[in-house]
Amino acid sequence: MRNYEYRNFILLIIDILGLYLITIQNSMVYKKIVQLMGINIEITEATTDDLRTIGWHMLQDNDILEEDMENVTVIVAKWRNKIVGYIQLVIRQKTSRPYTGAWLHGLYVRIPFRRLGIARTFCHKCILIAYKKGIRDLFLSVKQNNHGAIQLYSHLGFRRKVIPELEKENEYIHYVWSATPEHQSLSGEGSFHRHE
Repeated sequence: MRNYEYRNFILLIIDILGLYLITIQNSMVYKKIVQLMGINIEITEATTDDLRTIGWHMLQDNDILEEDMENVTVIVAKWRNKIVGYIQLVIRQKTSRPYTGAWLHGLYVRIPFRRLGIARTFCHKCILIAYKKGIRDLFLSVKQNNHGAIQLYSHLGFRRKVIPELEKENEYIHYVWSATPEHQSLSGEGSFHRHE
């Protein structure tokens, strides 16, 4: 029982520190310090070593069928050659219903590196990859209480999407990003536009 209480105490301290850090990260002072320190985050497609480092087996969804594995792209963020975040883009075949199409999964950024635009850049890269492959709709699931992620996705142009087969997953809601004619610049390294 003592180990359990100790573990809960440590988790409580981590949660409090995390909330404090998020408050600091929202300040302009934090962003200015990061800018002055010249923190350079490299965002690239994951190498085999990167996949081992982040525990690729932990990222994979159990629903990803073997034939879909060639359609999985993992993007990582690195600072000083250490992985500080990742996301995966999964393009699923029609046999993967209800998760057919292109889906974003497993977006994660370590707390000290949040609020630096990494998640936004991850999403932009995945949108660009999907767009270059001719995919015009990109889906994701997010917990209903993850307000920061929902705000990010909404700002990027993702809109709430009801997927009847997935509505039984009460704690998750689903979003879709759909290309519009104004997104034609995505065929190159163009900008990303928010759309209504």
